[in-house]
Amino acid sequence: MKFDKGDAVFNYVHIVLDDKKKELRASGYFGTRIVKAILEGIPKSKLKYLFTKVSMSEIHVKEFFIFELYHVLKNILQYGSVRSVNAEALLKIVEFIDTEVWGKHKFEHTLNYQNIDDKMNYKILEHQKRAFSGFINIRNKLGYRGYLLDAAVGSGKTFTSLALAESLDSEKIIVICPLPTLEKVWVSSVKEELYKHEQTFWTSRSKEDYNNERILLIHYDAIEKLQDILSNIKTAATTIIVDESHNFNELKSRRTTALIDTINEVNPANVVLMSGTPIKAKVSEILPLMRMIDKGFDRYIEKRFLGIYKAPGAFFKELLPVRYREFSVKIEKTEMDLPELHTEYVKIELKNSDQYLLTTIRDKVKKYILARKTEVEANMEKYKTVYKTVYEKYKELLINNGTIKQKEFMVYEREFGEVIKAYERKQLMMYPDLLKRVNSFEEQLLKYMEGYEKTGFREAKTILKYLALKLQGEALANVVMRERINCHADMARSFDYKELVNSTVKKTIIFSNYIDVCNAAVDGLEDQGYKNVLEVYGDTSKLLSQTVTAFNSEKKYNPLVTTYKSLSTGVPLIVANVIIAIDLPFRSYIYEQAVARAHRLGQDLPVFTYIMELDTGEDANINSRNIDIISFFKEEVERITGYKVNIDLERNFNMNIAQEAFEDLTMFNDMVIRKDNSVNRFKGW
Repeated sequence: MKFDKGDAVFNYVHIVLDDKKKELRASGYFGTRIVKAILEGIPKSKLKYLFTKVSMSEIHVKEFFIFELYHVLKNILQYGSVRSVNAEALLKIVEFIDTEVWGKHKFEHTLNYQNIDDKMNYKILEHQKRAFSGFINIRNKLGYRGYLLDAAVGSGKTFTSLALAESLDSEKIIVICPLPTLEKVWVSSVKEELYKHEQTFWTSRSKEDYNNERILLIHYDAIEKLQDILSNIKTAATTIIVDESHNFNELKSRRTTALIDTINEVNPANVVLMSGTPIKAKVSEILPLMRMIDKGFDRYIEKRFLGIYKAPGAFFKELLPVRYREFSVKIEKTEMDLPELHTEYVKIELKNSDQYLLTTIRDKVKKYILARKTEVEANMEKYKTVYKTVYEKYKELLINNGTIKQKEFMVYEREFGEVIKAYERKQLMMYPDLLKRVNSFEEQLLKYMEGYEKTGFREAKTILKYLALKLQGEALANVVMRERINCHADMARSFDYKELVNSTVKKTIIFSNYIDVCNAAVDGLEDQGYKNVLEVYGDTSKLLSQTVTAFNSEKKYNPLVTTYKSLSTGVPLIVANVIIAIDLPFRSYIYEQAVARAHRLGQDLPVFTYIMELDTGEDANINSRNIDIISFFKEEVERITGYKVNIDLERNFNMNIAQEAFEDLTMFNDMVIRKDNSVNRFKGW
């Protein structure tokens, strides 16, 4: 398409959207300082990711990044003039995107609302109507095959997604969901609650083979096993619904790969991703979402997207939440007219509270590290022997059977030495790619080892590479995390539950991260006369369905004690309106999901959440530090999505401490931590 104005050459612009190459190309005269003008808004390092070509006479971008180009050019036009730049030519590109790319919808999808009235028991609510119209707008404007329904936990996503699928005239509906929600939520909804007439459905736990049923309900762990079944569903009107899609946020995980492969194999007309907490902490979590909803989001585009947004700079940092809203629809809890939610921190005093002061624990960490350092250094030759003996054995074995080439071992040996040198120079963190390659190769070797050889090699290679980091990881596991668990167990055991449990005509749910803390809570409750306490954690998690049924239907069972891992998602528990958090999870979205077990559609009373807090006056303790971590993650998620997290956890804590706590947690998660007693370290040698 050409835009002409007069005969002046500097007003001539030729713009083409090449559907075959998926690229927008504009040629003409944009000015001798166009690159400088762009760089005034964005970092220089981003040019290679955003543009495939940019010069005074040509601008090329991949179709996926038209959104970013549009905002870069708008930024130039809106915020001041740049000498020797043809503003009118740039404006024509902006107008072309507005009218020819986004103004003329690629698709004209519509919704059949009559289907919902004919098939389903409920009318759609106002916030659900917005979710429907948002889906159509995204499909028509951007050509995606789906979207992310970023709806507050408890907003009725099950009904919303099924009703949306019906309004799209779906011939087949495939639901991918967590195992705990398969029967209690999805089977119940399809079989009894939501539909006026019985639907043919099949689940991944059915004893019978799939027999062309219309609705398929499949739990996460069955995706790979059922890929053959799913790949044979070739109707053009299939809708895939992914419940709690944040569980597929790691692009390289086997589960995520299986889901993406399945979606591409089925090639559904529609994809609905649902989560109340879609982004947990980092930008890379957007990548698998885009792979699922946009067929054109390949590795090439993915690399460029990450290049732009991973360390975004001021401009793209502000643009990120706008980009996020291009493929998602946000439903806030405030739209649902729910009863009030009250949050209160309940202070607890312990006789042994000095044991849990950060100063006390810091001293313990120092003593632990010094003692372990002395022990390890005294046995360093043994560690070297273990490493060398096991390594040489498997090197010879794997080269001889052709599993790994000798050249790969030579590269590893050289890079292993480079890691040690970098560590000794205290520059290890300056070489993340080197460290990643060495660690990846070692993990590959470990797959072929077993028993004491595997245990010995794993520990020895870590000690030889970076002893200090190994000791820090051990100290975090064996001292910090142990003291943290002990602290919350003491709080759970000594807390007076009666005032809170008896304050409501409904029931109470008690959450913790840890099984030991849950056990302590059950002991405390039983000591206070509660004889019908229900448990969903550890070994009792396999009885989740029966336990939830008893809690919902039988008045005598109260309270319910559970871990966040066991029961923070999926299961409605509106028979309760009191939640007690003995400790908080490290990520705020998990806490929010836990609260939403009770604070959701269908709840008819205010919900009260009580968070236990160890009172040690002005002295920081291992319990209060957790709240800092929650605050830190809360702000990170808000930065990415551009939305405020629903649960208010603002506590005016020092964010330097929060950053420090986050780094501690990252270190803890990244370290290879062994719980072996030191006396058994060389067993087998």
